[in-house]
Amino acid sequence: MNYDEYDLVQIGYIALINAVDKYDITKHSFSSYTYTTIKNVMKYTARSNNKHKLTLSINASIDGQGSLDFTELLESNDNVEIDYLKHEKIVELQKIISNLEPDEFELIFLVYYNNFSLKDYASKKNLPYSQIVRKKNAILDKIRVQLLVK
Repeated sequence: MNYDEYDLVQIGYIALINAVDKYDITKHSFSSYTYTTIKNVMKYTARSNNKHKLTLSINASIDGQGSLDFTELLESNDNVEIDYLKHEKIVELQKIISNLEPDEFELIFLVYYNNFSLKDYASKKNLPYSQIVRKKNAILDKIRVQLLVK
């Protein structure tokens, strides 16, 4: 098979996605794990492609002009691990919110996702504003506790 630079970048991205799926946070740093995984996939691709006598390299140019190679892209992306952890927290928060009682979910959804003011929500429910504020604070405390436990 004849791989061009775009194909190699795609192979690298697939290796990165697989590394994210298989990464164990207790064993090693994310950046070194993904770097090694991608390097090994590139070496495997080169070995399996050897019969075609193509030269494949993890240092191959990404942009076609030689100004940026794949290792520079990996090294420049320091926030991958942080972004992954933020994503996990967001998923966890979504699960907690989806497990709220229906009236709690409605309050959080309308106020934070539909930009309802607490005053509008209180008048919609025919409840005093102060009661809605206390309810909102209690729900946020409940969410905070669940986030800290996990």
